[in-house]
Amino acid sequence: MSSDNESEASSEDEVVELVVRYVLEKNIGNCIPKQPYRTDSLSGKQYIVCRSVSTLNETIFRHFKTVFKAICRFVKEVIKPPDFGTTHLYIMSRHDKYYPWFKDCVGAIDGTHISASVPTGTAQIPYRGRKTLPTQNVMCVCDFDMCFTYVLAGWEGTANDARIFMEAISDPQSKFPHPPEGKYYVVDSGYSNMLGYLAPYRGERYHLNAYQGNRVPSSAREKFNHAHSSLRNVIEWCFGVLKARFPILKMMPSYSLRKQRNIVIASCVIHNFIRKHAITDGLFIEYGIDDMIIEGKGPSDIYETGTYANLSASEAQKRRRDMDSYRDGVRLGMSMYYYRLPL
Repeated sequence: MSSDNESEASSEDEVVELVVRYVLEKNIGNCIPKQPYRTDSLSGKQYIVCRSVSTLNETIFRHFKTVFKAICRFVKEVIKPPDFGTTHLYIMSRHDKYYPWFKDCVGAIDGTHISASVPTGTAQIPYRGRKTLPTQNVMCVCDFDMCFTYVLAGWEGTANDARIFMEAISDPQSKFPHPPEGKYYVVDSGYSNMLGYLAPYRGERYHLNAYQGNRVPSSAREKFNHAHSSLRNVIEWCFGVLKARFPILKMMPSYSLRKQRNIVIASCVIHNFIRKHAITDGLFIEYGIDDMIIEGKGPSDIYETGTYANLSASEAQKRRRDMDSYRDGVRLGMSMYYYRLPL
């Protein structure tokens, strides 16, 4: 029995190594064609993408399902929480813009819509959100290295971002990377401002395109919102890179819903691997520009709830008040620093 287990583990290690080699060849090698092409020996949606390593390609596509499963198993090694103990260099290096105001921020949270292939009829209804085509709503957390630190895929396109978020942070089975005391993620106005999750002021200009040209912030709340939006934009960069690199996410084939969910996760795994190991990558350079405006899915609907993380309503309200006070403190500090903007 032991030898069987060792053999299986060895086989999985070989597959993981194969995946790593494939990713390196596909994304770092200099002799990779930009457009994949079909061959007579492969059928369906299988492609040769690395002509310079024909043996590698043949092995990969002969064991496509095994490779795909290996990538999904790789998720725990590649998609993991950030370092909560230090202020990220991205924030520290942008003195006055983000530091010291957001020194305790550890990442950003948002949702994005990914194409879903669902049989026609009533089964499609939950997946038809704001777009005419069915989608799955995917919630992600990222750090300021443009790496995903948490991915929750598979929700129907009609599911509200904040509802998915509340389910994730309240369910221990979801293994959500909660920030430690004193740290927080930045979230958009569709989420509640509560301890550990810093949202912008509602009713004020927020998104970066609202501050283009001469439309500079005219109050301390707008100054806070503008800086907050700029910092949170890192999650939009990540989504932009992900969708540009993996066109399958824009037109999902008719796989099972479970496999469609796993395709999203596998794409995020490879995204992180490339970010951590590629010396240079054109997509990360293209999208990782300060204040670059990327078209997202639009503002989230506001979804309020009385409790979160299994807390009582009174405790949840207290945590919201505490975060409101924290946000006001940051706003006041920015107002005093930036020539006493109107509060």
